[in-house]
Amino acid sequence: MSEQKLNIKAILPNPVGTDSQGEWIELFAKEEVELPKIGLELNSGGIKQLEAVGKADGRFYLSLNTEQEKLKELTVFKQPLTLLNSASQLKLYLDGELQQTFLYEETQDDLVTIYNELQSSYKRLSTTEYWNTFVTPNPETPSPPPVKSTQDVADNTASIAKQEFTQLMRLHNTPGLNINEKSSEQAVNSLQTQPIDPLIFRTPTFVSTAEMIMPLSLLLVAVPLALVVRLLVYEVSLALHSHRAAQLLWQKIVYIYRLRFSAAL
Repeated sequence: MSEQKLNIKAILPNPVGTDSQGEWIELFAKEEVELPKIGLELNSGGIKQLEAVGKADGRFYLSLNTEQEKLKELTVFKQPLTLLNSASQLKLYLDGELQQTFLYEETQDDLVTIYNELQSSYKRLSTTEYWNTFVTPNPETPSPPPVKSTQDVADNTASIAKQEFTQLMRLHNTPGLNINEKSSEQAVNSLQTQPIDPLIFRTPTFVSTAEMIMPLSLLLVAVPLALVVRLLVYEVSLALHSHRAAQLLWQKIVYIYRLRFSAAL
């Protein structure tokens, strides 16, 4: 058999109510296929060709009632046969070649039989679970927030920055800076043309030349002063050491003369 191009993904053989009004088969074409070449056979009852024209690829459905509500938004073609509610096998053909044999057991109302191609296994879900899981987004899953355009983000950031700037001016209206309502309004309006950090609003800080030179001047004075102090400490310690040495020498001289004087007597 040639490479499989078409397979059955799921079927609903026993819908709620009249079967002929709700049965459907989900097919998936791995590449574009011609619809008239698709055939179905139920329990060796003979191949029934799909009575449709044109081509299809990807996911599409077959149904006796192509107007049923759940299929209106999907690609649907007329189903060539009626499914049984008892255990059956459904064979799928493409251009006379067998593509798949889909097996299903006797089913209760409103159960979809799904084939897992990777695991070669079947499972059943209610129609509600099927539509929510495989076709439409789950209504219990919250939708992601809408993506805002760059302009919306910029406008919102500028608005927040204006409010913060106005509050800053009112809370820190320091005498001598001549910050009045008019200058504050001018500063706020200037924000429209200046880049704004969207996360942190910072007040600009200006450093004068004197403020930059002062730490350097202090450093130039402190280093020589520290050297002078260290030199003085060294000289004092040396002098004290010399004084102690002189005392010891004098004591030794006195001791020698005393010994000699005692020997002479």
